[in-house]
Amino acid sequence: MRKALLLTLATVSLTAFAQGMNFNLMGSGARALGMGGAFIAMSDDASAITWNPAGLTQLIKPEVGIMGGFKMETATLNGDDWYSYSHGTIDFASLVMPVSTGFSNLVIAAAYHSMIDVYAFDTNEEYSTDFTHIDTSEFSGAFSAITPALAIDLPMIAVGVATDIWFKGPTSKFTFYESADTNTLYYTETGTSDVLGFGVVLGGLITPPGGFVKIGATMRLPFSMKYNKDYDIHAIGTGAYSDFDTTYVDSAILHWPMMLGFGFALNFSSLTFSVDYEMRKYSNMEVEENGTTYNNELPDCNQFRVGLEYLLSLGPVGIPLRLGFMTDPRTYFNTDMNGNEGDQVIGKYITFGTGLLLPNINFDFSMQIGPSSYTFYGNDVSQSNVNVLASFVFRGM
Repeated sequence: MRKALLLTLATVSLTAFAQGMNFNLMGSGARALGMGGAFIAMSDDASAITWNPAGLTQLIKPEVGIMGGFKMETATLNGDDWYSYSHGTIDFASLVMPVSTGFSNLVIAAAYHSMIDVYAFDTNEEYSTDFTHIDTSEFSGAFSAITPALAIDLPMIAVGVATDIWFKGPTSKFTFYESADTNTLYYTETGTSDVLGFGVVLGGLITPPGGFVKIGATMRLPFSMKYNKDYDIHAIGTGAYSDFDTTYVDSAILHWPMMLGFGFALNFSSLTFSVDYEMRKYSNMEVEENGTTYNNELPDCNQFRVGLEYLLSLGPVGIPLRLGFMTDPRTYFNTDMNGNEGDQVIGKYITFGTGLLLPNINFDFSMQIGPSSYTFYGNDVSQSNVNVLASFVFRGM
């Protein structure tokens, strides 16, 4: 039952698709990604709403931001091509409104956030003298949330709260064609998913006098998410196959565990160093389905992230140079030819980025590169991930 959660979330019939999903709930932002995602203690731009809502208090002007990206993943199986797919995304959009209270900075914010991105495409073909088989599977979209947030700055410490309102899930389409002698079948299955959940994130940020050091912490409280997926099936058959149409619904409740994150940042004039450690207790995650609640026996996904940013100042223009590293713990294991599980699969990413910082406009660009390898039922898998992000922020006068 360990893979039941993956199948519930994406209805992925191919294990490779399920393994392609990234369950490391993290924040958004091209700047943060360029620093390896080490942003819990930084959190000084609009993306703070997804990393550490307390960091929003560092913003003193209204901000509007949007971020999009391009993702590509390829894999080989025992040295042979296995799968390859790519897609574009709009990951994040935000509005931040600081309000001066006379003694502190109160910030109200809202964002759209892609929580878990899902995309995979695969096709299989088989031909012989009197037999033809073609099938395709495509999964696209994301588990998305609207996130309102509130933060306030107190002496030496800032606190904030954000609520992820999960409201949308991915779609899927499966087509199947088979012909043998006089028997043919053309089958299509489309699925649309809806989710509803309210995940609360608490954040804190301590900035001692001088501002050279920042210490951040976040707590993602446990929550439950309702999941419903509607299927529409249509088939046309001849010979031994007959036409039919039907619909059905899959439903489940996912009980997400508590997650904790800690960050530390040092600022040396134009150079900033930041490090994060985040703990996701997926071993406590449960699924409620058809009146039965069970544990998925997933491994915990504890993640280390570290990053650097150097700001090159050219008068009113700033050019940042960023470099980072992060681990990528997966929710699956190495397996031998009999399916026996070994060590947890943990990938690694190198990130880098740059941008153009103007008085009221920021452009940021980042790239994430992550080759990884693992064994899948005794087969050697080599996987390569490339993630490119670009963001635009307009800041009020």
